[in-house]
Amino acid sequence: NKLIKQEYEMLQALYDFTATVAHTLSFKREELFIFHSGNILSRNWWSVINCNGKLGYIPSNYVAVIKASRGKMVDFINTAIETLSSDISKGGTDKQLELMKELISRKQEVVDKRHRIPTVKEKLTTSKSLPGSEKQEETPGSPKCKTDFRETSSILKTSVSESKFNSIQNEKLEKSEGSGLAESAPHNAYMLVQQVRSLTGLSQEKSRIAVGVVAEGLMEILSSSVHPSLESFLELLHRDIAPSEDLLDDTLDARNMRQILSHLTAMKEDAQQRSWHLWDDEATIKQNISQLSSILSDADPMICRRVLRTANYEDVNMLVAYYQMEERYPIRQLLIQTFAIMCSLDKIIISILLNSVLPMELAREMQSNTNKPQCLSKPAMLLSMIFSLGEAMPITHLDHLGIDFVKTVLMVIEAEDTSEIADLLLTLLLSYNLQFKPKAMVNITVQAVIEAPSVKTFTEKVLLLINREEDPIVKLKTHETPCHSVLKLLNDLFSHPTTAKLFYTNDVKVLIDIIVRQITDLPPHNKKRTEYLELCKLIMYSCDVTAFEHRLDDLITLFNRILSDEIPEVPADKYLVREIKEALPQYFD
Repeated sequence: NKLIKQEYEMLQALYDFTATVAHTLSFKREELFIFHSGNILSRNWWSVINCNGKLGYIPSNYVAVIKASRGKMVDFINTAIETLSSDISKGGTDKQLELMKELISRKQEVVDKRHRIPTVKEKLTTSKSLPGSEKQEETPGSPKCKTDFRETSSILKTSVSESKFNSIQNEKLEKSEGSGLAESAPHNAYMLVQQVRSLTGLSQEKSRIAVGVVAEGLMEILSSSVHPSLESFLELLHRDIAPSEDLLDDTLDARNMRQILSHLTAMKEDAQQRSWHLWDDEATIKQNISQLSSILSDADPMICRRVLRTANYEDVNMLVAYYQMEERYPIRQLLIQTFAIMCSLDKIIISILLNSVLPMELAREMQSNTNKPQCLSKPAMLLSMIFSLGEAMPITHLDHLGIDFVKTVLMVIEAEDTSEIADLLLTLLLSYNLQFKPKAMVNITVQAVIEAPSVKTFTEKVLLLINREEDPIVKLKTHETPCHSVLKLLNDLFSHPTTAKLFYTNDVKVLIDIIVRQITDLPPHNKKRTEYLELCKLIMYSCDVTAFEHRLDDLITLFNRILSDEIPEVPADKYLVREIKEALPQYFD
């Protein structure tokens, strides 16, 4: 039988669009989407999923239906799954979990070649309804959306296991039919991607895409007899198969990394022996560090992690020592950039850097340049990454990273209220504050806020972030953070009567509105909902009744639902509600 090249329908934006209606998505020209399988399309508005894993409506006359290869479809779904997974790890909704299950299922169907996507004509109805009026849209409390997080996790794991089993069975079947799968061993596909990267300078991901495009192109121009081999090769290309350690060690990127790190070690030791700078070596040093950063950014992360883990991260410690002894500003800036990329690759490196002299060196550099905001951004960004896991810094760091340092950061935020550096420094404080446990006896961040002469800009920016439901730490793209940093900071500030009074009544009213919205929308057993309830309790304890009386009826309804009607029950949330009602009987009896 002649094999037909698999093609899938996607949507491509013809123009830019800015969403002004609820449940619609903004997008840029040429952005791609896939249809949301759970909704019927109307003539005017189509329900889609974008590459960030966001579900919403787009105007049908702003997009065109295109045919996409299987590789392109898999790449799109992989990107959506990765972004959605990051969002869910911070406290996902039931709808996000349902969407995750759909994306995983769609990916497996594409890989297994069983998925038939209905055409637009099959999907279209004669309806001309606007977004939000469709009856099939789920309400937050509908039974279909009531999915326990643990149950969903189990379903997803089962789905992945079944998918792997099906892939194995398909592989065996194709082998028995002489499809040529045996000719496409996993290491061959991996090494071909590495060869493309070596010859073109493309990143690992772009090289993989390039190989896939070429393989799919060959299916169109070669005879059908080679189609089975190319099909099996493409399947291997899109699978997450870890190469052997020997294979990783033999790649050009691994060899280049080892060579560069060896050169930098020699330069560092030579400089230590001389105790003075050979200034004409600056260009060579900068070139080596830049090449190292480029490899760390573009190479396969598995290769980078393997090289950096050699001899218990000996080279990471070497670079820290190099930064400490190096006085030349351009070289220090390049090293900071390199450390930042390392942090995104391996969270063990974050812990190593936190417990090294590097944070103290960065703090010293920042305090020496408070009158030069442009010199603060990279050290602040790297410190934010180092503190992002919530690990407590060593007590030896307090001299450089104690209350005086935090007060200096607050001072710059107030002085640079409209600049980008103020936002970067706020991110640093949010990350720094993660190391202090809730209700800790000593919280340096809170103490510094109390002693600072002014924190008006600081509090305004924090409220703006919580209103937008943004956590700047997530944008650092390091690793999973212990909690929502903005929500934690607000809980810490309202835990202390002095810092609670720093917020104006109107600001607290807005905060109560946000809390009511979040408690209403977030499902039971969501960690963020419990944190919002804790914040609500602290506000009601520390602020005047005028701050929350405008939403008192809503709060009473929510509290009664949590205590009596909610299934499944959430003991932690019920305990918080009882605490509030017992402490403020005049409002809740």
